[in-house]
Amino acid sequence: MRDRAIESEVYRRVLTEASELGRTLCVAPHPDDEILGCGGLLTLLARLDLAMPSLILTRGEHAIEGDRNLREQESRQAASCLGLPEPMFRDLGDRQLRFEPSLIELIGQTLSELSVDTLLLPALSEPHPDHQVCALAGLAAASASSTCLRVMFYEDGATMHPNCWIDIDSVSELKWKAIGCFASQLQHEAYAEMATALSRVRAFGLRSGSTDQGKVQHAEAYFQVDMATYRARGPLFALPQWPWVRQRFNLANDPAQLPMVTVLIRSMNRPCLIEGLASVAAQTYRPIRLIIANASGTPHQRLGNLLESIPLQIINENGEVHFKRAQAANALLDALQRLTAADSQNPGLALFLDDDDLIDPDHIERLVATLERSPQSSAAYAGVRMIDESGALIGEYDLAWSYDRLVGINYIPIHAVLFRVEAVFRKAIRFNEDLPVLEDWAFWRTLAAEGGFTHCPGTSATYRQALGKSHVSDQSHEHYWRQWHRKLIEEAVADASADDLSRCLQWHALALDESRLQLAARDVKERQLEETVKKLAAYEGRIAELERQIDAQHLESDRSNAYLKAAEASLAQVLSEQEAQLSKQALVYERELKNLQSELSGEAQKVVALQAQLQDVSQLAQRNFQTASELQAQLADEQARHQSQMADEQARSAEQSLQIEQSRREVQQLKAALLQIHQSKGWRLIQGLKRSIGRS
Repeated sequence: MRDRAIESEVYRRVLTEASELGRTLCVAPHPDDEILGCGGLLTLLARLDLAMPSLILTRGEHAIEGDRNLREQESRQAASCLGLPEPMFRDLGDRQLRFEPSLIELIGQTLSELSVDTLLLPALSEPHPDHQVCALAGLAAASASSTCLRVMFYEDGATMHPNCWIDIDSVSELKWKAIGCFASQLQHEAYAEMATALSRVRAFGLRSGSTDQGKVQHAEAYFQVDMATYRARGPLFALPQWPWVRQRFNLANDPAQLPMVTVLIRSMNRPCLIEGLASVAAQTYRPIRLIIANASGTPHQRLGNLLESIPLQIINENGEVHFKRAQAANALLDALQRLTAADSQNPGLALFLDDDDLIDPDHIERLVATLERSPQSSAAYAGVRMIDESGALIGEYDLAWSYDRLVGINYIPIHAVLFRVEAVFRKAIRFNEDLPVLEDWAFWRTLAAEGGFTHCPGTSATYRQALGKSHVSDQSHEHYWRQWHRKLIEEAVADASADDLSRCLQWHALALDESRLQLAARDVKERQLEETVKKLAAYEGRIAELERQIDAQHLESDRSNAYLKAAEASLAQVLSEQEAQLSKQALVYERELKNLQSELSGEAQKVVALQAQLQDVSQLAQRNFQTASELQAQLADEQARHQSQMADEQARSAEQSLQIEQSRREVQQLKAALLQIHQSKGWRLIQGLKRSIGRS
């Protein structure tokens, strides 16, 4: 909840309505600052008759050549463009403004005369000295004013961390037009492009029902200061810069202001310590410091600059004392208390890490964040994974917080916990040095009674079971956990009230009942799983049978395909042979037809020749008709002889006609036979085969 409150206050995206500001005065160090910084807001205020004439302190003469009144004229033109009252000008000297009583009095008098509710000033983050002086003098005047309710710092030459936004979509085009009035300045810098880009950036994330789809396209940003709060809390409240904003919410601006985390390591001087130290050096959180208690009874190995910038202190470095587990832990707490006494303002946080265990790079950062969200808790703990000597996962400790669970059993490994140092020292909590094992459990139980723990879900540390030498899991060893667990339970029972015991037993009874229900549910799920496995096996058997059937069908299909291919080849061969035979027969028929056609042609030529002879004879007869009568007598005998010859010729002609008629009938018979061939199935099959092989 605290995080959300900070976010909504520091990063809030809430639009302010111009009507909420009342009578508003803009004080600008130079002509154009009032338009670049708040031209949109001033236009909205003017439409509500809430914009007072802007107070412009200088002529800005250093930024022009020639007419020193030019920028003043441009400012008047811009005000007219936006519908603003004509500005008030003072000639206090460009780059000559000083934070002095006369300037404060000038602004204060203007506030009083105009009964101003809201004062607009350049941001204190502006780099120009005139801007800074204007802001400081205006803030001082507003603080002394009886009418001014708020100051709003505007952006001009530099951005700031705003907390107030004004939607200027309805007047943005007018603002760009007014900026264009300052031609003397636009030739030096691209102020129009800068103002447009900044307005788009400031509109990011803003929504308003008055614009299309509720998204704001252009906005002006301000840092608003309530003057009543300013008078009560002082000048830092008015600084529109991120470090001061964080400071107001008690947030750190650099690592030195973050809680110091001290990592406390009980070292047996084993090689695995280097791996544990590497996991500390890899932490994403800072600041960290490290205290190592040499519990081995031998001189400790040199660590050199392994930890780079992390401060390191080694207790009992030469090994004069052989610490037991609880003694080493208390020695670490004593060293931490001495360090804390030197910096009582930041007691910080601490975490125990045995030399055979590891923490993930984000382990401390996650726990610090959890404690920041839980200021009432004495400690926060994360999940821890447990692995064997091969690195295989054995299990995880990542259970939700319950004090009654912790009273009954230790379920939080020592390096899972980040605790508040102040809570330990305030109650003088120490480790029980009579305990050879489970000393951390007893420590956590005592600390948890002070404020409870907060669970940070998710594993971010590693417990390497195979490397430990505590014998806590060795049933044959005197350090076996059961007997010491019983001892601690007896102590807890002896110190507890009847209500405490009742509550604890109730919790464990309910937890056991819940576990029973969970086991029963698991049994049901296991039975369901078994049934599912059986069904799956049946399905797998059925699938296997179907696969066998499919394989058999594939085999039969392959056989059928082979048979079809063989039949197709055989048919193709038969068709090829028939095509060859038909081709030969067709050639014979073609030759015979050609011969008949040749014979018919010869006979026709003979007939034509006879007709020509007959025509010649007829012509001769006509020519000789005149002399025929004269020679009739002489030719009587020849006529008889000629008639006899003609009879013979007619007989021959009749015989030739019979032969021609017989040849005609034979041709017709051949044509009929040829037509039967063309109409036969064999001929059509031959033609189809020819077409398929590309022969016409």
